Amino acid sequence: MIEAALCEVQSRGITITRRALFNWCNPDGTWSDTPVACDALGAVLIANNKASPGFPKGWLSDICRILNTDTYWLWRFWLGFDNGTPLIIIICKDGSEERREDSVSKLGVKMAKKFCS
Repeated sequence: MIEAALCEVQSRGITITRRALFNWCNPDGTWSDTPVACDALGAVLIANNKASPGFPKGWLSDICRILNTDTYWLWRFWLGFDNGTPLIIIICKDGSEERREDSVSKLGVKMAKKFCS
């Protein structure tokens, strides 16, 4: 669903970026009535007609409800998409250590590479 939202928003001419839920500022510095850029979570809100300036009460709950997920999943995805950082899970057992990349943050990195220039 995130990828579909990114495709839809990009087709509307909105730039996909990292680290900003929304950017409402036109290149000339004037305020836009609609977002001119957004990150992946912003794309989800835009595609579902939930975009508004600032962080109105309930915006995070809206994203979780739309994606049918929780805030921990979103945090992991955000680490990958907005920060480009895959979460490393370290499992210690019987004196040995195993490192695994988290699949959700890895998905975020992959989508950012696809949609962000």
